[in-house]
Amino acid sequence: MLAVQYKREQLRCGPLRLTAKFLWIWATASVVSIGLKPIAAAEPALPGTVVKWSGAEVSKCGAGSREWLPIEDACWYPIDLLALPGRRELLRWTPRGREMSTIEIADYPYEVQRITLQSDSQVNLSATDLSRVRRDQRAVGALWNTASPRRFRLPLAPPLRSLPPGGRFGARRFFNDQPRSPHTGTDYVADDGTEVLSTAVGRVVLSAALFFSGESVFIDHGDGL
Repeated sequence: MLAVQYKREQLRCGPLRLTAKFLWIWATASVVSIGLKPIAAAEPALPGTVVKWSGAEVSKCGAGSREWLPIEDACWYPIDLLALPGRRELLRWTPRGREMSTIEIADYPYEVQRITLQSDSQVNLSATDLSRVRRDQRAVGALWNTASPRRFRLPLAPPLRSLPPGGRFGARRFFNDQPRSPHTGTDYVADDGTEVLSTAVGRVVLSAALFFSGESVFIDHGDGL
């Protein structure tokens, strides 16, 4: 879980100080590149990764009904962590017109993690806790509709000055043998008091104590990130 001290008036991103020894960052696992030409990707894309389609004079990117702007002459296509195996069509627009590439989504590759809790209270929630979880979900869910200009550049900076190996991204979790959503973040271990850095310029849009995640900070870096 991401547990940090924060101040509501601290809107611009700066160092945040850990109050726990565990850091959880929502992140994608890796990048698959499909090169310059509109051809099929050489390797399948894993769920939870990002596909990069490089090019020149790219004016727009798209997939399905969605369209967005490129980043430094490249189109970036996030692959949902719960995406099913199969073929996906990617689009981009250049002076030559509309171009299409096809990628293959691989099978779900991540580990199964079984967690046993002594207390059943966080598995079978009481009516009060369930109400709080739903309130948390509404607050966090509203953030995904935030529309703001892009503030970030790639590559993103690490969240810690000395970044240890991360883990557990995508793990399918069972709590007391009951299935739950896959783990959508990467876990890092850090000492108490370690500064947590924003990975790019941004604005704090939510800081709250959430039922499952604990003290959490959500930063808007613009353009859907």
